[in-house]
Amino acid sequence: MLIRNSNFSSRLKQLIQAKKATLSEIAPEVGTTQASLSRYMHNQREPKAEIVQKLANYFNVEIEWLLGFDEKQTTTKKVVKIPVLGKVAAGIPIEAIENILDYDEITEKLASTGTFFALRIKDDSMTPKVQDGDTVIVRQQNTAKSGDVVIVKIGVDDACCKKLVVKSQGIILQSFNTAYEPMFFTKEEIISRPVTIIGKVIELRRKM
Repeated sequence: MLIRNSNFSSRLKQLIQAKKATLSEIAPEVGTTQASLSRYMHNQREPKAEIVQKLANYFNVEIEWLLGFDEKQTTTKKVVKIPVLGKVAAGIPIEAIENILDYDEITEKLASTGTFFALRIKDDSMTPKVQDGDTVIVRQQNTAKSGDVVIVKIGVDDACCKKLVVKSQGIILQSFNTAYEPMFFTKEEIISRPVTIIGKVIELRRKM
């Protein structure tokens, strides 16, 4: 079955804008492409019913509201609280404060896929995508793929948020802001410093 209506398009656009997520971030999570998402937003293409359901799950809303049948937006999934830990540098690594500053919420479905925490970004080295004061939702893991945005400890106490680039000789920790130089670590340095991945960033949250 295919779904096509202007209410769905406008509400999808509303959800994407409110979440501050890019189409490239959303598309793989719901099993479609960036181009298709753009067409859904502009009512130029008909999504299959299963894609609409995945979108409703992703944005944590009732499918009836997303389709325009309900006037009031309501959440449909139970939530799990996770701790927002001390600020983490997104530029030159600074000490990661391990105290709980606040609590944030993730869906029960997401929580079932691992252990999560949140960290608050400090400085502008990951702009424009990640800005000073943003909160990132992080899944604890000690491995990641090239291209992932990760939280990395350098040495004992320092931590930073960076894009991971894997090379044959080692790894590069790269900022989105080109004013910041990438940090390269050889395989030997990864062990001796050490350089340790502590989690993968899976969601960005920006308070207006």
